Formats: sequence, C-alpha cells, structure tokens
Amino acid sequence: SQLKTGHPVRSAIHKQLNGRLVLRWVTTWESLLLYVLLFVLDQISIFLMAKSKHANEWHGRGGQQLPSAAGIRVQPSASSAWGRQLFTRSYHCLLELILHITLLWNQLIMYNIAGLQGMQYPREGDVFQAKDYAYFNQQYASSSYQKEHDMNPALIVQPKDDDDVVRAVRWARENKVAVAVKSGGHQYSGASSTGGKNIQIDLTNTYKDMKVLPSQNLLEDRALVFVGVSNQLQDFNSYLKHNDLFVPHGQCAYVCVGGHGQTGGYGQLGRSFGLFGDHIVGIRMVDFNGDIKEVTENSDSELFNAIRGGSPGNFGIITHYVLNVYQAQSYIGHVAGPNGIKGPYGLKGIWLYDGSILKKILTILAKMSDNPDLPGNFDLCISVLSTEFPVTMLFPSMKDDTLWQKVQERIKSVLASEVLDLLNGSFPAVIVVYAQWCPTSKSDRYDETVDNWFKQFWDLRNDRHYLHIDDFGRDSPVDMATMTGKWIFPKKREFDLPYVKRTWATNSRTLSTNGWVGDVAKRLDLILDPQQKLGDDKTDLERDIYDHCKLSVQIQAFGGEKSRYFMNKKNGASYSWRDSTMVQVIDCFHDENGRKFADNWQAQNDKVMVGPDSNFSKMDKRMLWGSHGDWDLSKPEVWKTYYEDEEKYRRIGRVRGRNDPNGTFTANPFAVKATDGLLLGWGLRNEVGLAEHPRTGGIWGVENSADQITRHGVDVHATNPGEELNFLGYVNGTEAKQGSNFGYPWCFSAWNPSILPDNGQIEVGTQFAIDASSDLDNQNKTDAFCANQTQSRLVFNSHMAPLDIKFNDTGR
Repeated sequence: SQLKTGHPVRSAIHKQLNGRLVLRWVTTWESLLLYVLLFVLDQISIFLMAKSKHANEWHGRGGQQLPSAAGIRVQPSASSAWGRQLFTRSYHCLLELILHITLLWNQLIMYNIAGLQGMQYPREGDVFQAKDYAYFNQQYASSSYQKEHDMNPALIVQPKDDDDVVRAVRWARENKVAVAVKSGGHQYSGASSTGGKNIQIDLTNTYKDMKVLPSQNLLEDRALVFVGVSNQLQDFNSYLKHNDLFVPHGQCAYVCVGGHGQTGGYGQLGRSFGLFGDHIVGIRMVDFNGDIKEVTENSDSELFNAIRGGSPGNFGIITHYVLNVYQAQSYIGHVAGPNGIKGPYGLKGIWLYDGSILKKILTILAKMSDNPDLPGNFDLCISVLSTEFPVTMLFPSMKDDTLWQKVQERIKSVLASEVLDLLNGSFPAVIVVYAQWCPTSKSDRYDETVDNWFKQFWDLRNDRHYLHIDDFGRDSPVDMATMTGKWIFPKKREFDLPYVKRTWATNSRTLSTNGWVGDVAKRLDLILDPQQKLGDDKTDLERDIYDHCKLSVQIQAFGGEKSRYFMNKKNGASYSWRDSTMVQVIDCFHDENGRKFADNWQAQNDKVMVGPDSNFSKMDKRMLWGSHGDWDLSKPEVWKTYYEDEEKYRRIGRVRGRNDPNGTFTANPFAVKATDGLLLGWGLRNEVGLAEHPRTGGIWGVENSADQITRHGVDVHATNPGEELNFLGYVNGTEAKQGSNFGYPWCFSAWNPSILPDNGQIEVGTQFAIDASSDLDNQNKTDAFCANQTQSRLVFNSHMAPLDIKFNDTGR
C-alpha cells in the first residue's frame, strides 16, 4: 500500500514490481536495500521538482538554514508553505527508512530456522507469540533461576523428527549459536535452558519410542530395551512392567530418560542394582556436524563413558539409549521365610514429623550406611515433607474413607489444639520411609535377619507419631517390575514455589555415632516444628521462617562393599563419588517474601554439613543431577565439588573438545571446560626434550627434576631425585594410561633410596613424597599416593640434566 500511493516514482516502481514485494520485505536483506533506494529516489525527485517549480524560493529568501534528510541544505521561505512541506516530506521519508530498518532488525533477531517441520517459538514477537513463548519456556527451575541464570532462549525449537534436529544443529553451528537441550526440564539449576542469542531444543515430544530388542549373547535374566529420551520415568516404568522387566531409576515421575541417563539415575534401587546409567550399553545421538551416530563402549569408549556422567548435555543431542535391563521373573524368592514372605518385599510408612521420631528413623538409616558388610540387596530412603503436601498421592490406600478417618483421628489425638488451629485443616509435616529387600542371587533368602531389619519399622508403630504403613509382597507375591512403581513420586514438584537446593554426599562410616543424626533433626526443626511459630521464647525471625518456607528432604544410603552402587564404579562411567555411603537432598521452598530466609537457612546448613568440623562430610561433594550454587564448571572451586580429581575433569574436557569443537553444545556455564588437542600427560616438571618414535609413533620425553628437596626434614637433594625418561603415549590416543598424572609437584623418582628417611619399599625409580613447602601451599602427599601416579620408564643420575632425546631411523 505504501508503494501504490503518494509519489509518482513510487507508483512506477510498484507497477514494475507488480506488488510482489509486499509479502516478503520484512524477511530479506533486499527489502532494506529497496527502501534505501526509495528514500534516495524520494530525495532526488523532491529536489528536481523543487528546482523546476520554485527555484527562486530555494535561494533568495531569508531565514534559518536547515539540513534536509538527503543532506541538501535548504532555506524554507517564511512566506512559502512549499519549503516547509518539502522539508517535512523529506523528514518523514527518513523516519520511514528508520522504521523499516528497525522492523527488519527485529525480524532478524527473531530467529527462524527454515525448513523445520516442528514448532518454533521466538523470544521476540507480537502479543500471542509472547504468550506462546512464555508457556513453553516454563520448566522446573524457572521459578528459581529464570532471571539469575537467564533461562530465556532466543528461540525454542520443538523438533518433529531426526531431520529437524539435524537441521537445527547445523543451523546453530553455521550461525555460531549454542544449543541447550531439554528432554524433561528437571535440571535444578536450569542447565537445560539458555539465554542471549542461544536456542533451546525441546525434545519433550520428539523421541518417545520404546521397544524390546531381539538380543543374543545376553545373560538369561537380561533383556535389551531401546528407549527414546523424551519418555517420562512413569511411562517408561509402566512399559517395562508390561513386559515383566525392570531397571533401577529415579523416583520423580515426570523426569525424562534423556538427562536421567547422563546424570546417573539415582533412585530407590541404588544399593541393590546401581544407577540407571550403569545399564546404558548404547547411545544414539546427533553430533556437532549434524550427523547421527551410534556410540558404544566398543565404538568410542571415551565418548561413551564421558556421556555417562561427564558433562550432561554437552557432547551432542542424545535421541535414544539401549539399556540392559532385568527380567523380573529372575528376581523372585522361592523359599518362604517369616510371615510366608519369599521376596522381593517392600514397605512404605508415614509418621507425623517430630524431632524425636526423626532421630529414631535416621539412626536406623545411619547404622545401615555405616555398615560396610551389609548385603547389597537392602535399600532405604527417608523423606521429610512440610505441611500441606497431598499425602494420598504417596499413599493411595489412604483415599479409603475409613482409613482416612482413622488417620485424621490419630492426628487430632497427637497434636495440641494450638497446633491444630495453626494448621487450620492442612495436613501436618510428615516423615516417609521407603524400605526394600530383593533377592539378587539364587542363594538369597528372606530369613530372620531380613525380617528383623524390617521389624525396626514395624516396631515404630508404637510411637505416637505413627500414621500408616503399606507393605508389598506379604499377602501376595510382588515382582520387581511391580515393586519399582511403588517408589515413584507422582507429583511434578513437591510444592509450587521457588526453591533453594542443597545436595551433599559423604563416604563417612560414623554417622550413627558422631552426632549427625542430631544435626539433621536440629536443622529441620527450625522450619518444621510448629513451636517455631507458637513458642513464646521465639523471635520474629524464627517465626517468619516457619511462615515463609517449606521443606522436601530425601536422605538415602548407598554405601557398603557389597552395594552395587559402589561395585559398579569400575564400569568406566564418569559418575562421581561412587564411594559415597549416603546422599542427602534438602530443598527449601519459599514464598515470594521468603528467599532471604531460605538462603540464610541453607547457608547455615552448608557450615553444618560440609567442612573440617562437619559430622557429615569433610569435603563438599555434589551431584550433577542435584546441582546448586555457582554453576560455572570452568572454575576449579566449582568443578572440584562435582569431580573427584583433576585427571578426570581434564579427561572429560578433552572429550568435550573433540565432540564440541565449536561450542555448539555449550549454552551455559554448567559444562566441563572443553580443551583443545590431546593431553599426553600432566604432573610433569620440566619435559625439555620430546621425540616421536619413528616406527610406533609413541611420544617420549626427558625431564630435568628438582633441586633442594627434603624428606621428613632431611636434605636429600645430593643424590635425589633422579632425572626421568617418560613415555607419554600415542597421538592417536590408544595408550591406556595416556593423559595420566606423573606426580609433580608432590612426587619424585628415587635415585638413591638409601638416604631417604622412612623409605619403606622405595627402590630406584619408585615415586616418593617430599616435604610440604611454601611452593606447595604448605601441603604434601603420601608415599601411597605417589605409588599410584605414573612412574618414569627410566631414571638417570641426579642433576645429570638431560636436554633432549633422539631416535635413529630404526627407532633405537
């Protein structure tokens, strides 16, 4: 319509274009050029008309000089309307050009990937586009981290199929845009989202395939299952149950398989069967080139094991897993024990929250966690939930009117009237126990020992805070395909509020005796005990935290020498802290005015649960699936809480470098820092000479060692340490120990062991530890630590100072 009217030059252009431009001007660069052309033509035509009709009014009349939009200096006559109209027309043309440039720029930043079959939701758009974007941009962490972690991708893409995913990845690579991947959106720090110019690929409805695969050469109690990453755990569990199969997995019903496999899949069966991710044997993915490939231990062991627990979401877009799952019929007891139980057997109980009963239950858990010899087929998790939680979702049996009435009467008989008035009909805070035993071998029996373990919980029915117990496998057999469904938490989130999260792990085996049980009860009482609100001796601050905060707590035992969680640590996967005996998760939900209370409460928990004086853990050990706090994994002070050692972190970084060279899958800071090249070794002091073997391609180096070292206060530097010849592996990465730690600055090679104090089994070439010094931040290591570092292949006389290494053509 702009082209059709107004100016004769415009009308002519429109006639030539026949209106074809109208449908496409905001989407192409040629439109911008056209509007520049129109603007210039406007100015030329205006100038020509002015010259021909009113030339005298351009020059001779007085008045202030004003620049036109075309850069022509004009003097509109005070007595002439034509000059003013001419200037106004020129000015409007300039505004029109600016408007079109602005509209075009807005369209450019409203990303749109051509050719996609699935839906796309840009961050910028009209009212309805904005509403669509806001609707699909919601996920678990949005309420807590939307602004803090900029969970506002420039574009949300919902691929329909593989072609859409491939097209999106290639578009992102070409446009230097990073991609965050969401399969379920349960990453607690918001790492499945992104911000700035980056995009999110939302796989919620893309990959929901599930199929039992034909398989050979499997154990008779196993099966292979092909599963898409978009399946929620509740649906996957139901599918497995239909096929009389099971696999360990988490308890959250709405978590999806994709991220679950990459971060471990911690759940109720952790001790008896390990992690969900332990059972992944194949990975189907789209890589940074947009190519679809299958990854297994045999095809690419480094990538396969890095995906399983290394740096979730940062190696490619996972579409499917192949899982090695269990046939339920192989995990049923055949000999009846006490109460006629054969196993498996499970129990789920609920008690009103009180510090005294919490201590009793946590002591049972702590004793289990402290016992290194406890058989691996026992699993126990304790949960604590604040008031107003819909408990019938966890205990469907309580929907029975008669049972519900008994529970209500019990509550009224236990709680004081002032507490009941405070609750005003809301369900009180509760403690929930999840306990399970499963015969994991044909020799396992449900005997008196097993029955006595469960009896601990049955005996707690005598506590006045007891409400109800459901058990499974007593009156009628229940197989593990059914049992796993009993532990699923059937709610998207415990409370529809923002949260401040904490997850800690420990390898302590003194939790039942060192005061940890009391520490937990004391901390939880501050929010859950009604006397925090009602007590006359409480401050306003203590009352406020009761009003503004709610808790969801999960504490679970994982440890023991016979725990499958521990025993699976050597399967190559990158899941951290596999020596953990217990993991505790404390989520503090808060209302809009409660963030400061939640932050302060959790900050104090940090001091109680982590540190040299803590009864729980001396080190800050976190889980990728339960991340909290600073999420920049490039910072040593952050990544050291998620990974056991630097060697592991750097190994994962090298895999990241190879599989995400352009940063396509680095959409936020929650990613292991990708490193370029191939790490051949570290802990090397002064590798002054390097050479490649002409026949094998092996890399060798000679190292000048240190001076002025002491051991146990004795100067030993005259004849120690030895200079070194080190083998660093192959540039094709085939050396098993490639990239390993050679010990520096803590460990050195012995040349003259006889003068080393307390030398134990130290021989020539053995790595030994030196004294702490200011250069070592006043720290040192032990000989046992040094013995586990990579030794040199040959040592030379101290202070010989070899400067280079050469091979002849034969490799000698």
